[in-house]
Amino acid sequence: MSEVAPLDVAMESAEKERPELQIAELTLKAVDREETAKKSEFFPRFFAEGGYNYQQNRYQVYPGQWSINLVMNFNLFSGLSTTAELEKVRSQRMKVLQQKSKLAEDIHLELEKYYLDLTNAVERLSVTKSAAAQAEENLRINKVKYAEGAGLATDVTDAIALVTLARTNYYKALYDHHRAEAGYMYAVGKDLRDVYP
Repeated sequence: MSEVAPLDVAMESAEKERPELQIAELTLKAVDREETAKKSEFFPRFFAEGGYNYQQNRYQVYPGQWSINLVMNFNLFSGLSTTAELEKVRSQRMKVLQQKSKLAEDIHLELEKYYLDLTNAVERLSVTKSAAAQAEENLRINKVKYAEGAGLATDVTDAIALVTLARTNYYKALYDHHRAEAGYMYAVGKDLRDVYP
């Protein structure tokens, strides 16, 4: 078994590594910037423009004319549309916060599930490993008894069936262990291609 982080450390790592939470965080930043942009509509806008106009005319003293315009644009009344749009952005922000909170809760539950599956699989793996070793020892003893004439052939075939069942249970437990470990690593936010090269 490779090193598995404890549940509290895994949750902290998942909050940083999981792409769903990263997307939610980026969405929050975008909504905050949109709110700042909407707030700026309450302030006046200043801009300057300049130009040069050339007109060849024999009655003008100078054929070129320069112009500079300084403009201040201030919206006195917008029918409260800016305030409504600002409230809409704030509502969207609350919605994204709720989604992020639900995502974090779902990820925490997923981590707990895989952690419990992993601890269960580790326990089952050790039990089935010792059961397989006992079944093989039982088969060896029954073979020796049969070879000496003290045992029956059915005892040997029963021991073979028991060994097969014990090995099958061991490999099922090993599969469940690898599956739970991979699920836990994925829930933490690790790329499985990096964990299992």
